Amino acid sequence: MDTTGTDQILQTLDDLCHVEAAMAAYYLACSEKWGSKSSLWMQLAMEEERHEKILRDLARVVEAHPGHFEPGLKVEPTAIASFVDNITEMTADILREKVDLEPALAFALKIEESIIEGRFFEIIISQNRTYLKFMEAMSQDLIQHRQRLIEEMERTRDSDR
Repeated sequence: MDTTGTDQILQTLDDLCHVEAAMAAYYLACSEKWGSKSSLWMQLAMEEERHEKILRDLARVVEAHPGHFEPGLKVEPTAIASFVDNITEMTADILREKVDLEPALAFALKIEESIIEGRFFEIIISQNRTYLKFMEAMSQDLIQHRQRLIEEMERTRDSDR
């Protein structure tokens, strides 16, 4: 039996878990730096941690039912690693107080709108009900993340005037 497709899916899911963990760490750093906006940042961090758990749970579903899944949009592991490195560097800059609130919000929105975050549901092709349920939950969160970040950016701009 050829497991190439399943192996690729499992590797990609593992790589995406690193993205979610990096984003959670980013949002936690923002919460630490901008305590007055802590509820926003903490909520985003919790949701990213939940996304990581969803992806790990999905990997178990793929392992249990490999015939239900096939690779879709190919994302190179090196691209994901670079993406994670970029998030990690920005997190470190926030903790070193090198980043102001507005650029931090813009960076978060840019990440949430990226191909890796915004098109994750194209990386695997499946009609598996559990997969579809997981993707729906993550898609709804992504829409809300974007909306909350845009609203906070607008409030921040308005308060600077």
